[in-house]
Amino acid sequence: MDDQSSDDDDDDDFDDPDWHYSAVDDVESSDCEEVNACSTDTEITVNSTDHVHERKFMVFESCLVKLLVVCCVCLSPCRVFLKNVIGSAVALEQRCVHWHKRIWYSQPFCGSLPAGNLLTAACILFSGSSPVRSLNVFRHLRMSTISLRTYNMMQSSYLTTAVKSVWLNSQEKLLQSLRGKSLNIGGDGRCCSPGHTAKFGSYSVMDLNICKIVDVQLVQVNEVTSSNAMELEGLKRCLNYLIPLYSVHSITTDRHPSVQKYLRDCYSNIVQYLDVWHVAKNVKKKIEAISQRRDCSVLAHWAQAVSNHLYWCAASSAGNGDLVLAKWLSILNHVCDIHTGHGELYNECMHGVLQPRLWIRAGSKAHKELELIVTNKLLCRDIKRLAFMAQTSALESYHRVVTFLHQKVFISFTVQWNQGCYLLHFTTMKTLTDSRQLLRQAIHSGAFHFLRQERAMQLLQRFMSQ
Repeated sequence: MDDQSSDDDDDDDFDDPDWHYSAVDDVESSDCEEVNACSTDTEITVNSTDHVHERKFMVFESCLVKLLVVCCVCLSPCRVFLKNVIGSAVALEQRCVHWHKRIWYSQPFCGSLPAGNLLTAACILFSGSSPVRSLNVFRHLRMSTISLRTYNMMQSSYLTTAVKSVWLNSQEKLLQSLRGKSLNIGGDGRCCSPGHTAKFGSYSVMDLNICKIVDVQLVQVNEVTSSNAMELEGLKRCLNYLIPLYSVHSITTDRHPSVQKYLRDCYSNIVQYLDVWHVAKNVKKKIEAISQRRDCSVLAHWAQAVSNHLYWCAASSAGNGDLVLAKWLSILNHVCDIHTGHGELYNECMHGVLQPRLWIRAGSKAHKELELIVTNKLLCRDIKRLAFMAQTSALESYHRVVTFLHQKVFISFTVQWNQGCYLLHFTTMKTLTDSRQLLRQAIHSGAFHFLRQERAMQLLQRFMSQ
């Protein structure tokens, strides 16, 4: 009875003749502040020159006609004619019976360029959105907007130059602030496509003390012998740029053999560390692969624990390579529930009382397979050089931003500009709350040199000052 009465009450609410639909009813509670702020009678005061801070609304064509059906001079009925459509901008002509004419524009213009078109292209680009998908959203709404060709034109004429200039200026300021300091850098490469068929590769170097990119070098595959050699060539170019200007104390890289050999032969004065994340990821993959074999399924429960143990070995040994190796080899006893008698440098586990878990029997097939992985000659050699102070996690985060903005399955003809855009996007994520401030820096850098685009530059400057 209670459920039925409640349903009747709900029906009565909709049958109430005094009830009227309100847009507030379709808004979730999290959006109530915006609705309440706009529901009061507030006079609209807009700066005619500040086209960026003012709000934009979706306006239907029928509402535009209702807005212009009355002449603003003699209050006579008017006919409305479509004068012109330029991307997202529309020009309507109002003609009354007394031959008064007035042309109404939906957007302000920067010279001959509608402001909305420029802002649309900028927002699509700096938000990392796909231009094709973004423009298709407008088309499905039957909302007039710029074409893909216009977007590409604005990208090459306005935004490309801006991003390049901002990146070079930002890099120069960063490098000036690092003068006289000993750098601890980390480097890693990235290719434009997975596998061994990459056409372009980039090598990024980050100052691990402040987590900022100091240099990026781009390599095309036809400049080297193969796609695998692009990472080494990128590292060479980065070091050739940085070494004459700064004192590099250490560099953290992955386990790329050619990179290790090059640093050992040409830069023996620079301490080379190996990034723990790359080594631990490789070890974990091997253990998970072995756990798929018969009588080795127990290793699946230890894959993450062994990876975590490698991190602890590097972080708790203060750069003592022999101690790192001793702690690492102790994992073979630990997984068998043996916590003492590991060796001279590290004799006893440092953990407390452990909870019951699935231990591995010493001498079993699973234990032997794990021993082959842990005691691998090359792995033990590299474990002694694991980085203990700084990691390249921030550099990997930058690469994730690059992948988000530009997936590896695509190749762009503006590769250099794309890398600058990614760098700026990653840098602004740490300090700025809105990607529109990136364009503000681009304008302040004086990146636009076209006389016809002065007003477009002023508009973009106001756009980024928000």
